[in-house]
Amino acid sequence: IAAVGLDRSRKMIEVARRARQPEGLPILYRQGSFERLPKSLHGEFDLVVCLANSISGVGTLANLAMSLKNFHAVLRPGGSLVLQMLNYAAVEENTILPIKATRNGDIVYERFSERQGSILFIYVTRADFGQTPPKFEVFRHAFENFSPEQVLKGVEKAGFADIRRFADLQFTKKFGCRSRDLVLTGRRRT
Repeated sequence: IAAVGLDRSRKMIEVARRARQPEGLPILYRQGSFERLPKSLHGEFDLVVCLANSISGVGTLANLAMSLKNFHAVLRPGGSLVLQMLNYAAVEENTILPIKATRNGDIVYERFSERQGSILFIYVTRADFGQTPPKFEVFRHAFENFSPEQVLKGVEKAGFADIRRFADLQFTKKFGCRSRDLVLTGRRRT
């Protein structure tokens, strides 16, 4: 297996399969969670990529720690981690922050966040323009607000070395306290 795509949602796994199947990419899609990765995946990968604020979905600091430990476990010695999330510490209290809008065929997703104390709310609007009239759905997810320091500490405790912090996925901008994104890279020791 060249790659494994993992998501908690069976529906999203099906979307990914349909989107990538025509390309014939050697990807195994699995429904599951970061905090419960199977031992059969330990030591199998050279790279773990966790993007689009996915790590925030684990919800608690305990689940964050378990997830980062599992990311370390599934890597081969010398393997790398790339983790990207919003820098919640830079989000002003009770301010709606646009995250991203994406399109998948006739479906458009808009994502927004709002911080209220230590809780971050993610709002997702799903608009299906393939239907007449268009169908709109709104989802709200609340979880603990992980600070950059908590995530960095978790990556260190999970055993990663050569940890670097960036403000972008091109690894060109240095992370600062007002950066919109936190991108961490780390390596499993050989």
